[in-house]
Amino acid sequence: MKEEILSRIQKKFPLVPKPFKVIADELGISEEEVLTILQEEKKKNIIRQTSAIFDTKRLGYTSSLVAFKIPAEKISAAVKIINSHPGISHNYERNHEFNIWFTLAVAPDSKLGLEKTLEILADLTEAQDYIMLPTLKLFKINVKLNTTGKDEKKEKVKKVVHTDIDLTPLHHQIIRKAQYNIEMVSEPFKPIIDELKIDYDTFSLS
Repeated sequence: MKEEILSRIQKKFPLVPKPFKVIADELGISEEEVLTILQEEKKKNIIRQTSAIFDTKRLGYTSSLVAFKIPAEKISAAVKIINSHPGISHNYERNHEFNIWFTLAVAPDSKLGLEKTLEILADLTEAQDYIMLPTLKLFKINVKLNTTGKDEKKEKVKKVVHTDIDLTPLHHQIIRKAQYNIEMVSEPFKPIIDELKIDYDTFSLS
């Protein structure tokens, strides 16, 4: 059953008060069973993070893949600085002259903009040089691990017609909160609901 749960949680996640109850009902088991297995897998680091991933371009953000050239003895300090920026989700080290790579996204209302933000990061990290590698063509990888051995090898990707969204301050607040890792508990979205003083309908429709 663990494999079925891990397979299901990778797919469209229910934006309801008790999402794990929905998943449990689909699989014909109890919510407690689902949560126990997921909590165990989280402790083992099999599940690293469960959070929303947003289309930054549709939200008006400007982003680019970036490669920094950092002296070897300064990598640890530089990575801490890079990770402190809210527009950088992760970074990785490469065996290359340009050794630290990351993707940076800046909000549409950013006072600095992408290039100036990178200049400041390069200065703070003492990068010797850097390269901006903006997206020219978007490829949607949408990787899902086949934990059951029964999932289709190539999932059919439905063409979605997007509508324009006028983002309100509330949208931005929810986006910021939903990017962080949710807890494997019965009501994982409740902290966001309580902090923003909204109801579940507002959360799911936003």
